[in-house]
Amino acid sequence: MKYLKLIVLVFILLANSSFSENSSVLDIYSDRNLQEITDWVLVDDTIFIKYDFPDTSKIPGFIRIANKNSNSDIKINNVSGKESFVFYKDIIRFNPKKEPYVYLDVSLNYKDSALVNKVIKLVYDPLELLSISREPTKEAKINEKMFVRAHTDYNYEGKNVYLNNVPICELRTENSDKNLYYFFLNEQLEKKDSLSKIFNPKNKSNITVAIGIGTNYEDIEVINSKFKLIFDDNKGSRKHFSVISLILVMIISIYVLFKHKSSILRDRSDLIVNPPFSLSCTQMAFWTMIIIIAFFVVWYNTGNILNITPDVLVLLGISAGTTLGGHLIDKSDIKNTNIKRHQDSNSSNHFLLNILSDSKGLSIHRFQNVIFTVAIGCYFLYEVFKEYKIPDLNTNLMVLMGISSGTYLAIKQGENVEIKKNGDDDTTAE
Repeated sequence: MKYLKLIVLVFILLANSSFSENSSVLDIYSDRNLQEITDWVLVDDTIFIKYDFPDTSKIPGFIRIANKNSNSDIKINNVSGKESFVFYKDIIRFNPKKEPYVYLDVSLNYKDSALVNKVIKLVYDPLELLSISREPTKEAKINEKMFVRAHTDYNYEGKNVYLNNVPICELRTENSDKNLYYFFLNEQLEKKDSLSKIFNPKNKSNITVAIGIGTNYEDIEVINSKFKLIFDDNKGSRKHFSVISLILVMIISIYVLFKHKSSILRDRSDLIVNPPFSLSCTQMAFWTMIIIIAFFVVWYNTGNILNITPDVLVLLGISAGTTLGGHLIDKSDIKNTNIKRHQDSNSSNHFLLNILSDSKGLSIHRFQNVIFTVAIGCYFLYEVFKEYKIPDLNTNLMVLMGISSGTYLAIKQGENVEIKKNGDDDTTAE
């Protein structure tokens, strides 16, 4: 029995030796390391297939690369030696679903029979971003834990995570899974910097950044060039509240204007029901609406309350001062029975004609005030919608606005005509 086992063992060894001598060889390399056989390649690698067919009675005619999606044959031209290298790159079509990687069957074929084959992993995305639930993701919130899945055998432990080429933290291995790494999108960074300060100075609710992994700036491996970084995820609820609030403001404003025939914007008069529209009241209402719109725009887009700057206070002060000055002038004119007020008549009842006209018709100083107010207001709103904050207004611009309003009040003081009696005939003097 002992000799029988020895004879069987010798027979198996001889058979294996004979099989090895007559079997074909198929090895795969990439241009990253031509000295080491690999079982995975990147989609942009130059692939080399080394084959050996010692059985000259069955010389392979082609190498087939295939999976369930497609296949491709590479004709073998060099049969003079035992080794040859074939370049192959047309592999995009093997992955129509754009998965991170696919498996390919590479076979050395004689006619329609495979002499030898090898399965290789074709990697389209070497690194894949995963959410806290370890699902593929294209967005994340500030301070959230993120995972990175490596689909190659590279070691990424300790490599830097980059946002727009700025290093923010290092990758760490997750437990015993050598191909799974993690990092945190911490708001607060070293050296008193923060993600908001570096990437989101305008305080937007979210921004788009390029996220990648690397040792230094030169070797960054970009994972996603359009990664959505969320700083504020309550924007949806604020949107509904802002829309409802603005609708309520509009309804109340329209009700007040129509119910009281826009008296809130009109001059004072004891002689007619609908006196002319007041430029100073209109200016104050204009800036009030500008500030309300700016408040909701900033709050909706950033979640922050509008920061009232000194420039805004100056603008509101000029507007309020103009309204107050105009009111005092009107009050003084009403008390003086010798003054004929142009506000006591309103033949046109036209909004623009009213605010641009005095006792002599259209007035250049009123026109100037309206143009300056509208221009500055439009610029103000443009900057708010663009930067989501109150713009810095030039001091000279504030002075210009003040001069325009002051000129309007100074000329308004003498707009109305004083009636002087000379004997029995009434005459008027300016």
